[in-house]
Amino acid sequence: MEFGLLGAVQATVDGAALELGPRKQRFVLTVLLLEADRPVPARRLIDLLWPENPPATALNAIQVAVSRLRKVLAGVELRSEGDGYRLVVRPEQVDLGRFRALVAGAAAAAGDEERVALLREALALWRGPVAAGTIDDDTRARLCQGLEDARLAAVEERIEAEARLGVVSLDEVAGLVARYPLRDRLRGALMLAQYRAGLRAEALETYRRGRELSVRELGLEPSGALRQLEQMILRDEPVQQAVPRQLPADTADFTGRDAEFGGLLDGLPPIAVIAGKGGIGKTTLAVRLAHALASRFPDGQLFADLGGGARVADSSDVLVRFLRALGAASIEDDPSAQYRSLLAGRKVLVVLDNAASERQLRPLIPGSATCAVLVTSRRRLTGLPGAKLLELEVLSDGASHRLLRTLVGARIDREPESAAQLVRLCGGLPLALRIVGARLAAKPHWGLGKLAGRLFDERQRLNELRYGDLEVRASLNLSYQGLSAAARGLFARLGLLTVPDFPGWVAAALLDVCSAEAEEVLEELLDAQLVDVEGADRYRCHDLVRLMAAEIAAAELSTADASAAVERAWGGWLALAELADQRLPHGYFHRAHSRFTRWLPEPDLVAELLADPMGWLEAERHCLTAVVTEADGALSWELASCLVAFFELRAHHHDWRRTHDTAFEAARRAGDKRGQALALRGLAELHTNLDEYPESICCFEQASALFAELGDLAGEAVCDGGLGHIHRVSGRYAAARRHFERAAELAVELGHPRTEAYARHGIAVIDMELGDLAAAELSYRAALALSERDGFLRGEAQSSRGLGRLSMLIGRGDEAVRFTTRALSIARELADPYDEANAAHSLADIWLSGGDFAKADALLRSCLDIYAEHHEPFGLALALRTLGRLHRARGEYDRALAELDRSREIWVEMALPLWHGRTLLDIGRVHAARGDDHAAAGCWAQARELLAAIGSPDASEADGLLQGS
Repeated sequence: MEFGLLGAVQATVDGAALELGPRKQRFVLTVLLLEADRPVPARRLIDLLWPENPPATALNAIQVAVSRLRKVLAGVELRSEGDGYRLVVRPEQVDLGRFRALVAGAAAAAGDEERVALLREALALWRGPVAAGTIDDDTRARLCQGLEDARLAAVEERIEAEARLGVVSLDEVAGLVARYPLRDRLRGALMLAQYRAGLRAEALETYRRGRELSVRELGLEPSGALRQLEQMILRDEPVQQAVPRQLPADTADFTGRDAEFGGLLDGLPPIAVIAGKGGIGKTTLAVRLAHALASRFPDGQLFADLGGGARVADSSDVLVRFLRALGAASIEDDPSAQYRSLLAGRKVLVVLDNAASERQLRPLIPGSATCAVLVTSRRRLTGLPGAKLLELEVLSDGASHRLLRTLVGARIDREPESAAQLVRLCGGLPLALRIVGARLAAKPHWGLGKLAGRLFDERQRLNELRYGDLEVRASLNLSYQGLSAAARGLFARLGLLTVPDFPGWVAAALLDVCSAEAEEVLEELLDAQLVDVEGADRYRCHDLVRLMAAEIAAAELSTADASAAVERAWGGWLALAELADQRLPHGYFHRAHSRFTRWLPEPDLVAELLADPMGWLEAERHCLTAVVTEADGALSWELASCLVAFFELRAHHHDWRRTHDTAFEAARRAGDKRGQALALRGLAELHTNLDEYPESICCFEQASALFAELGDLAGEAVCDGGLGHIHRVSGRYAAARRHFERAAELAVELGHPRTEAYARHGIAVIDMELGDLAAAELSYRAALALSERDGFLRGEAQSSRGLGRLSMLIGRGDEAVRFTTRALSIARELADPYDEANAAHSLADIWLSGGDFAKADALLRSCLDIYAEHHEPFGLALALRTLGRLHRARGEYDRALAELDRSREIWVEMALPLWHGRTLLDIGRVHAARGDDHAAAGCWAQARELLAAIGSPDASEADGLLQGS
């Protein structure tokens, strides 16, 4: 399928035209083709179609048009992306794309004959105004002004090339001047053709009329080039102007920068700075763009490599080369002024590659607005007036894959997994991908997997990423060579870290300097594109850059310096994590400090970083887990242990397991019993959170034994509290009470109010389960008082929730609502979704008991969502059981049985006979309510068997139900 925009909008398949539908439909297609393979927001389509007062149905009209276009353009992908659409077509499928390619080819042509042929072919594609009959003149001016300029520039370039060949048509040029009287380039071509044809007087008259028109219409004198031409004709001099064509060869397999290329092509500023790290494709983009723009700059294209790294080119030397290329017979005292004079009024494109600074560039910037400058640099050069910065990012995986396909061909289809691995290992760096492509092209007998395997070894990756004169290490080294000694030192030390990214204070830790001094050094690395900004005060090194930093660190840092730098950074994460942990409203975990050295930035910065301790821990999570897994010995288990509360509150179970498995192994290898005990305690808490009770008991008991061996009573108290909880939810009340009471005794002896509050709460739950409500209330209130005095919000929420349930059981409804609402408020304040769901569940139970089914239903639905989202099977099963009871109260027996059966299945899977039995009691009640006494008795008998086997008092309830049935 091919598309036409340069005239009436059209689409053809094998030469046969398609019916594109009404104007709005064609309009949408026009805009999508103008932005081919780029997303177009629906809002922009609406603004273009209805510049004023769009109808309420505008979005629907766009959606209908897109839907119909998809049917018409069957076989062409029209994607929905975000809030807009993307038409996936190749440039050569659209006449506009073919026009641009032919113009770019003409700019790179070896001679004028080839240039004229290509330009004639390009101009023949124009069948009329862009999208004629589909868009009005005002809209065309908004959308397509750059295209009309490009067409006229191609016409001017063709005429000038024909003039050099001596085949220009005076009549055609005169007609164009009559049609476009204010285009100095056309008028100059006519003057030149007339002068060369011996029509000197006519040439001067052409200038005079043009000047009068320019002054009258624009208030401006003609361009400097036109005035110079008039003076040459007046002096009857031979007219010959040097036209430099210095651009390097274009890259035929240019891939992956369509948006950046199109943006600069359609809206080139006077100075465009393309910035990015070494190997990211700055020069490739600039050269491709310069070739595409060449027709707009018929007076020539200048190019210079300014060095950029340690060997920076002298601007005066570049000026001399440029002046010679522009035809200067001699070099004046002020070459920069001479350069600006020669360029005055001329249309010349200046490409300055690999610039080091604004100071280096300033003498090379033309003074004429008719010229344009393309700059590439590893630095963000924003100090030039009128400059527009375009910063290149690494290629996406998709663009990387397309580039690799261009370089390697169909081989990537035979090994898709290896191709994807190569893309990942190159990290979106075009230079690395081109080297990979070149090596594979040179080794057709190699599979992609072989090269991927060689690149996988980080120690050899940079050695493998070189081919001929292409080398990633050498490209990156140019940036490194231009650094100060302090920046080199920081860069090397960053290579010692294996974290995915890092905060700014880490630079201060690595250098052991104040934060302000480190920030200046870090900014130098940012300017050199060796470090990237990842977010607010967060930075990262590209993987290949980090590997080079690691090589430099190994070569230039002593073992002592390297170890000290890493330990300061790790000590910073440990110290800040400890402070953040202490500020969380978490549980009753005790800490044991090692002698590992802590490092902290300035107090003001610490206060700023930890203003939101949970937010800081979340931002640093990947770094903290990386440090735990990378470090060894005390740091590993100590850092892991102070992340337990954070992992629990945010349900980061995978990180929790990985860090604690690593910490336990590190402590075991070191023979560190305290480290093993803390890691086991953390794993026990994880298993408890995941309702993996046998594993939790095993870890708690092992940890408790180690704590006892070490004489660590606080550690034993925590383990007793954890074991008490597991035995309680499993229905083993006697064992649970023993552990809770011992935890409370140790807590009182040690002066640990949080541990005591947790234990008192557990005892209260047991008393309430066994029906001793008076004893339960005393324990709940004792736990609540301890939590309030210590500022232990989670404990306060738990005890408030327990008192709410107790108040409901003894008929104090208002008090039940007040306590439970307080628990819900605290959970939301702590942003603890699990405790929020628990409190909402308790409140739903209160509304259910009071007969307010609608409120209970709404709360239960929210609980179910939270439990399901956070993979909490125990809470999910409890909420389903309550929902089943709600449906029974409403008389919705089928729905009640469905929810209760789902709850029962979870209890069976978790091997919790207490809750399985209780749910069977409820299922039997539903059967009884609907008159199926046989089914009810069967459920109650099964429940009695389960509950009696574990010694639960609920077995007597089952007996009572059976006797009354």
